[in-house]
Amino acid sequence: MYVYVYFQVISLRIAKASVLKLRVTNDCAERSVALVEEYNKILTADEEQKQFLILDVKEHRKRYPNVNKTTLGKMKENV
Repeated sequence: MYVYVYFQVISLRIAKASVLKLRVTNDCAERSVALVEEYNKILTADEEQKQFLILDVKEHRKRYPNVNKTTLGKMKENV
């Protein structure tokens, strides 16, 4: 009985150490935010153009909801 509990405690400590080493990130969101911030700094200062761009991106996302090779291939054919 005591050996079982001992190994349970050891495995819990190992698991805890592993979990504490993990970094939690949302890479996709971070990249998106960085892209928008960079765009805002460099490409346009006109608020009307920014709003138009946002609407254009929304429309594009509706038209192509899942971006994979098949969808991109269809998009290329339609151009």
